[in-house]
Amino acid sequence: MKCLYCNGDMVLIKDIFHADRFGIHLTIDHLPVYKCVNCGEILVETEQVKLIQKTLSELEDSLGRKAA
Repeated sequence: MKCLYCNGDMVLIKDIFHADRFGIHLTIDHLPVYKCVNCGEILVETEQVKLIQKTLSELEDSLGRKAA
């Protein structure tokens, strides 16, 4: 896989992911991501993004924290 920004090689690594939304702070250790060896750009696969979004939405619902 090639980087969309610099055309460098993307390698699969495990990284720390942080998301902050409506007072909810989510940290995921060891999330598989692709990282460009040249510029450091990170790419998260679609299925993982969907799972993160679903988790955040469920947390927002259970805590009553949604955007107005």
